[in-house]
Amino acid sequence: MINEVRNAVLAFLNKNNYGYITPQDFNLYAKQAQLDIFEDLFYQYNYQINKENVRQSGTGYADIKKGLEEDIDIFTQDVILYNSPINLYTTQNTSNIFALPSDYYFINKVYYRPRYVIYNAINTGPVAPYRLLMGANEDTTNVSTGDFVVNISSLQAGNPTDFAQVTAIFGNKEVGVSRDIFTTSPVGYSIYSNIDVVEIEKVHQNRIMRLLSSNLTAPSREFPAYTVDGSNIMVYPLEVTTPSFYANGLGPNNTNTNFVMCQYIRYPKDPKWTYLNITGGEPVFDQSQPDYQNFELPTDSFQDLIFRILQYSGVEVRDINVANYATTQITNTNQEEA
Repeated sequence: MINEVRNAVLAFLNKNNYGYITPQDFNLYAKQAQLDIFEDLFYQYNYQINKENVRQSGTGYADIKKGLEEDIDIFTQDVILYNSPINLYTTQNTSNIFALPSDYYFINKVYYRPRYVIYNAINTGPVAPYRLLMGANEDTTNVSTGDFVVNISSLQAGNPTDFAQVTAIFGNKEVGVSRDIFTTSPVGYSIYSNIDVVEIEKVHQNRIMRLLSSNLTAPSREFPAYTVDGSNIMVYPLEVTTPSFYANGLGPNNTNTNFVMCQYIRYPKDPKWTYLNITGGEPVFDQSQPDYQNFELPTDSFQDLIFRILQYSGVEVRDINVANYATTQITNTNQEEA
């Protein structure tokens, strides 16, 4: 979509010889335009909820709120939070501070799985895509579909999304996984039970000290809490992130460490229109470049993107007519959506 948007913007600017914008400037305007539309999704969503509360919204195909939810869900992501910039969790970990993802916009929930089935094992090999072949000392006896599988080696190398769910069980040594995270062997892996997933409640900084000072209200293993501190979160109590506290008989106790996970809404990736060759003085679009990035917005944002980029372009080419036209079109579009 990014090439079509750029062609439309240039066609409008060149129609009346308003001027020309370079690929570098276009990418800057495209980034800002995408951020504007992204943040506007949440204002529109709130507006539609208010309309729904006063019975002024429709259902079925007229359910605008549902469409906005689907647009926002594009940016939903689950990651395992890191305890330090270098290592993930270790049995010697004594810290309750975890770094939030650098691209997070809004935290939906923070949670962890306290029960493990297999801890810190070594796989025999990926026999096929989306498969895990267990090591010599492990089997599928206690594994169930829906359990949480972690590629420990990949996580420690800095990939917080290398996890999957068990989708099927094949015999006593092999399971199917929802994502192809085992492409090499041997690598470390752990499997956590999907039973008793515990959500960690967010509390404000001005409340946490009062909660911790009372035996009745202090966060516990079953009812943990966290606070946001800059780009980190602090999880209480400390036992949540230290060796396992459930003597479930499914693995070696006092050697396990729990993974704290975060489901969040991320910012969209910065769009980048890329080119390789210049023909006749004009750059030629080339999406095979490694830094190419298309817009992440739904296709129905095409027109809005053009108007917003034109708005910024009008300032660059110093023509108020372009900026005014784009502003008017954006206003009309918002009124029609309302």
